Amino acid sequence: MRLRVRHRLHWEFDEPHSMTVQALRLTPRDEAGLTICHWRIAGDRGGAMPGFEDGYGNTTLLLTRNLPHRGLSVTVDGEVELRLESGPSGLEETLPAEVFKRETALTTLDDAIRALAAGAPAPAALAATLRGMVEVEPLAAEVAAEVLAARKGSDAGLLHLFLAVVRAGGTPARMVSGYVWDGANGQEAAAPHLWAEYWDGAAWQAVEVLREAPPQAHIRLAIGLDESEAGAVRGIRRGPGAGHFAHSVRVDRA
Repeated sequence: MRLRVRHRLHWEFDEPHSMTVQALRLTPRDEAGLTICHWRIAGDRGGAMPGFEDGYGNTTLLLTRNLPHRGLSVTVDGEVELRLESGPSGLEETLPAEVFKRETALTTLDDAIRALAAGAPAPAALAATLRGMVEVEPLAAEVAAEVLAARKGSDAGLLHLFLAVVRAGGTPARMVSGYVWDGANGQEAAAPHLWAEYWDGAAWQAVEVLREAPPQAHIRLAIGLDESEAGAVRGIRRGPGAGHFAHSVRVDRA
């Protein structure tokens, strides 16, 4: 099955900015079950963007603007071939699974998380349990302990709580960002998707934490210990006034 991805990112500022740097983790990798047919990432001013591969194997491109500007945009256009019967993650791993037991500032364990982990079900059932416990709001807490205490968190916050509980039980777990296809063309999403993977002793298994019904297909962009490492976009800017950022994502069967 071939899928086409069209993703537009746009930043707009109330006042001119003197500098913006955006790290873009928007490049999938060939893996078992997924072959990149073509993939193009372009800024609104053209030209190649410098990039590097981080320790997890994620490709990161740097979009830099250091002249006065009030906005910038990026477009992603690509196609991938998927073989849905391939099974678990087939990434060429750069690090041992044990690395993904580490705590981060966003997934630090506290007594409440440890207590929850002590009686937690298997990861897939845990995701459903946490969805029932936590109310998701866009600007709510992102730190796992704060999410559990408030019973309220952002999308990333709910993922961070899931990762913290799974790791507290001794199982490696990581965050994943990417695109999903729900089985129908013409659907538009406001942002790339986030999900989790846990190590079952033999392979990485995907878990949908944010939604009850899994998509028909995932296209993985980046992995990491938390959203700061796996999120599709991270950036800094220098200038007065507020900034506004929006995604538009569409995945269709080609």
